[in-house]
Amino acid sequence: MKSTFPPVSDSSCAKLLDALGAGDASAVVDQVFNWKDSIWAGGATLASYTGTDAETAFTRVRTSLPTCHDYSGVGFTGKYTAHLASETIPHLGDESIAFRITVPVKQAPGLRSGRRVSVRNEQHVLVRVGDVTAHFTMLDMDHEDRFPLALIRKEVARMAQAQRR
Repeated sequence: MKSTFPPVSDSSCAKLLDALGAGDASAVVDQVFNWKDSIWAGGATLASYTGTDAETAFTRVRTSLPTCHDYSGVGFTGKYTAHLASETIPHLGDESIAFRITVPVKQAPGLRSGRRVSVRNEQHVLVRVGDVTAHFTMLDMDHEDRFPLALIRKEVARMAQAQRR
């Protein structure tokens, strides 16, 4: 059973996050990456759309990005506040965007060097090739790790080959 949460506080951020979820795609496949020496998994979501729906989903992310900065919401661990900032990446596929979401996380004393507040870092890279999108995420705590660009390039080449582009 999938849990649902109320929309986040900023409507432009809600549009962006909803588009990343690929809820209106024809088919969606998720892949989890368990990185060596990391407690956080990363992942990739491939979504196939009909007609121009992949472009529409990508446009929702691209047009929401400049106005989405700070928002609050409710997740599996309770209430949170988040900050979103654009990142620069090389051009990939037909279109590509990258951004980072940071979320302060309260921790019990004695964890992670005894700090009471750490920062969860989420790097997001969205790439469109034809009628398919790939959403890559890299999660970490107190570090700004990036999803390996070589793996993204490899997946984008596969997406293009599968569509003979």
